[in-house]
Amino acid sequence: MIADADVNEVLKDAVRVCSPRRIPHALFEVGGRYRRNLWALGTDDDTAYYRSMTYQIIYSSDASIPMQSDDLEDLLEHARERNAQRGITGALVYVDGIFLQILEGDAATLKALMARISSDLRHEAVTVLQEGDVPSRRFSDWTMAYISATPEQVADWLSLPGTTPAPALFDGMRRDGSTVAHVARNVLSVLSADRADPASGLQGQA
Repeated sequence: MIADADVNEVLKDAVRVCSPRRIPHALFEVGGRYRRNLWALGTDDDTAYYRSMTYQIIYSSDASIPMQSDDLEDLLEHARERNAQRGITGALVYVDGIFLQILEGDAATLKALMARISSDLRHEAVTVLQEGDVPSRRFSDWTMAYISATPEQVADWLSLPGTTPAPALFDGMRRDGSTVAHVARNVLSVLSADRADPASGLQGQA
C-alpha cells in the first residue's frame, strides 16, 4: 500500500528507473495505485465522483493485414504512452487476426478514441460489442494489457467447443451481448493470475 509519506519516494524511484518513453506510464500506474489505496481506506472525498465517471467500451475488429510481433509491440507501445496521458486503462486480445479491446476512462475521451480507431486503416469491421457506465475500473492496473490468445482459449471463455474457429466465436459475441461481460471477466482473470505468477508465460502486459 502506498501511504501519503511514501508516494513522493515511489514517484522518484519510478522516474529514476524508467526510460523517458516509459515515464508517463509509470507515473500513471503509481498514481492509480495511490488512488485505489484511498478508495480502499474510504479517505478519498472524490471517490463517488471518479467511480461515477468511469465509462467502458468493448469492441472487436478485424486486422486489415496479419499483425506480426513487431507490429503488435509497436502498436502497444504507442497505445500505452497515449493512454497514460489520457487516463485510459484496458486490455487488448489478439487472436487469429481479430482484435478484442476493452477500454476504460472518461466517456468523451473513449468515444473520440473509438472514432480514430474506426478510421485506422489497420482495423476493419469495427464493432462495439458493449459500452456504458461501470461502477469502477476493472483494468486499473494496466494502461493496455495484452494477451495473445488462441481460438481454443477464447472458446473456453465462452464455454464453447475448442474446435470453434475464431470468426465464429466473435460472430457469436456480436449476436449475443450477454457473453461479452463474461469474456471480459475471463480476460481480467488471466491477467491477474499472470501478475501473481510472472512465470506463467503471458506474452505481454503493461
